[in-house]
Amino acid sequence: MAATGAPPRARALAELRSEDGALVSVVLDLDPRDTPTRSDVGRRRHALVDAARRAREGVERGGRARFDAALDALEDVDVTPPDGSRVRGLLLVADGDEVSHTWLSRPVTDRVAVGSRAAVWEVAGHAGRATSAIVLEVSRELGRASRYSDGRVTELFDVGVHAERRHDQGGWEQADLQRWHDRQARLHLREAAERLERLRTEYGHDAIVVCGPVEATSAMSEELGPWASEHVAAVHADVRHLQADGIRDLAEGALDELDAGREEELLAALAQQRAVDDSSPDDPEELLAAVSDARVSCLLTAPALDLDVFSCPQCGRLAARFHDCPLDGTPMQKEPSGIDALCAEVLLRDGSVWIVADAEVARALGPAGVAALTRFSQ
Repeated sequence: MAATGAPPRARALAELRSEDGALVSVVLDLDPRDTPTRSDVGRRRHALVDAARRAREGVERGGRARFDAALDALEDVDVTPPDGSRVRGLLLVADGDEVSHTWLSRPVTDRVAVGSRAAVWEVAGHAGRATSAIVLEVSRELGRASRYSDGRVTELFDVGVHAERRHDQGGWEQADLQRWHDRQARLHLREAAERLERLRTEYGHDAIVVCGPVEATSAMSEELGPWASEHVAAVHADVRHLQADGIRDLAEGALDELDAGREEELLAALAQQRAVDDSSPDDPEELLAAVSDARVSCLLTAPALDLDVFSCPQCGRLAARFHDCPLDGTPMQKEPSGIDALCAEVLLRDGSVWIVADAEVARALGPAGVAALTRFSQ
């Protein structure tokens, strides 16, 4: 259920270029555990802008006015998260006085990038993971579906009913009343299941989380259609009447489990590739050549990375050290942010990026902290 290839926002960042090197990107950690107050956010944002200001000498003279305008815009831009969303990170990209926001529901680390490319690493890694889920609350009365997407919760439908009780029926005989109640409850769950199945067209890649009393979730499993049954990621018994934060917690828990499974698959595929493919790119020079040749289907990186990357200003080919381009003889130039250049080129060649969040697990990638799954052998 994780996205593949380059989703629109990540691809747009990868395509963004400035010939004068005046693009300024700020990645800001907004996790409440790290930045609990607005003043904390403001202080850290100003520190990052100051850090970017020190890179002014590396900007071409013709672009310094745009660079200064970008810094002024970053100082003034509003970094208040959208209402009703759970945000843990923000990417700001300033091109002159125009600033774009990309809100992230997963943690990031503060950093700045100044140069001809926008920062794209965090957004690319975020886009490769599962980011949306439908949370369905069911009971004899409840039948509500909400959608979690990148920290925001919206209601999709509510088919709740009022379940009549025995005294409402004027003393019906208990057995008959119970059968009637059971039948109405089943019809109610069936309606909720049918409504859920109709969401396939618009939300076909979403995970599904079902919650409610044990008897309701058990009965619901028999009513679900083929698409919904295949996409159920978690079932939580005795959880009901959820508010927005509770829906976010359940959705994020299910998505984290899906991501953990996906990561195991990627690391296993990497180990298998290394075992059977002699051309598997195991050092930075081989990996960058594989990216340039469009052989990389998925780039895996450690959560912290300092990577030297050089590129040809004529054809864009990448290398891990300075030398003349093997294709056109042009001297290569060092990229200000190696990881952003690498991720951008992977995305532009229809690959995806996966950030291994656990530093210990990331040791499997090798000493460089980066590895690649390839589409084909050389």
